[in-house]
Amino acid sequence: MAILGPFSAVSIDMKIKRRVKFNLMRSKIKAGDVFGISVLILYTLLVSSLSFASTEPLRNAKLLMDAQRSRFYNLTQAKVVVANYELLRKDFSHLKHFSNEQWDQWLIKNAGYISTEQQKQTYVNTQIPANLEQYKMGLRPMAYRRAAIFRGDNNEMLDIKGVGTQDAPGPLGKDHSNGLLSVGEGIREFLYEMVVDKIFQHSQSGFETVGNYAVLSAGFEIKNLDGSSSPAGLLVRQAHKRSEYPLQMLSDSASIAVEKIIRLYGLTSAGAHHLKYQFDLMNVQGSSSGAVIDFGGFLSLDHFVRPLTPFALGWKPEAKFSKEYLMIYQPDVRLRLSPELWGQTVTKKPDPAFDNPWIWSHDLARAYANGQADQDAVKKHIDTMTSDFFKKLQLNQLSPYQLSILPMRCHSVFRLRI
Repeated sequence: MAILGPFSAVSIDMKIKRRVKFNLMRSKIKAGDVFGISVLILYTLLVSSLSFASTEPLRNAKLLMDAQRSRFYNLTQAKVVVANYELLRKDFSHLKHFSNEQWDQWLIKNAGYISTEQQKQTYVNTQIPANLEQYKMGLRPMAYRRAAIFRGDNNEMLDIKGVGTQDAPGPLGKDHSNGLLSVGEGIREFLYEMVVDKIFQHSQSGFETVGNYAVLSAGFEIKNLDGSSSPAGLLVRQAHKRSEYPLQMLSDSASIAVEKIIRLYGLTSAGAHHLKYQFDLMNVQGSSSGAVIDFGGFLSLDHFVRPLTPFALGWKPEAKFSKEYLMIYQPDVRLRLSPELWGQTVTKKPDPAFDNPWIWSHDLARAYANGQADQDAVKKHIDTMTSDFFKKLQLNQLSPYQLSILPMRCHSVFRLRI
């Protein structure tokens, strides 16, 4: 059966019509506005000098005061599907001499584990190939439903998503209670974190992401409600301590700030419940340091018209913000993600579980599991999805007006006000 999506041999070389314009500013700077010009020069230099907006990882397990210790079995068929070797070398500089192959071995050795409760059953998954005599003790902070934090050989700390539940897995088909993560979901999350990381760099907002190190294939299948199955995976992330706000969200003001920034590039955090209500529920989860994590609810849209409310407050009237106020935070065609790639051209459904990144990432995950795709195919898929957008950011700066309205989390860059 032919493999569909941008990673296939036919579509990997497809050329998206680029609408990149070399006009660097929409609004004109008045003659003599030396301050405005100086700020733009400073902004340009900073954008070109940064390679990561990801946060610094947690290195002290003592900060996880509420964490419980649990046992996890070694997965005997785990493989690395994709990895951010540059971020691994930055965060674990004592291992920066590792080749990519050595990093793959290190990731499998230190992240390839599944919970004992998950391994015991075959209700929500097929039989899990695990070595019951080889195990690792991991930490489960409060509300870590399908994730845990592990230590590496030299006390490196890794946050792993998809390692199974601490108790008996939840209902079939409920991916947030079955303890698992599909490889396709992991690839999609890997893509979205890369994009949001670049957005935070380009906007010079001071916001950060919790970076993803790798996506692993776990070597078994997740049983879906419709009778199908999906390859199970693991998402390896920077270790962090979760936000203490309700539902591990960032504060309302920080969530609004993030939403304003990403909407300029055609993204919203309010994708998960986009079809349910007449308003958008912001879903900006974060760490205690304010870094953004968990991009499963993010969605790319052409425009935004609905009132916005914090996820934790639901539909309470006092939590809504006027859509007229948010109308100024609309996608900039010079900067926005390509609708052909990041939209919903396949299913026509504005939902994170039906957008192009979800569909193509799951197609790729199945191809990888069947031996029809390898790491190189995954890398090509990621490059196809991101390269056009990254070129846009290199060619187009924010205008003085955009700089003046976008929120800043830090004071390392002066904001231009006009």
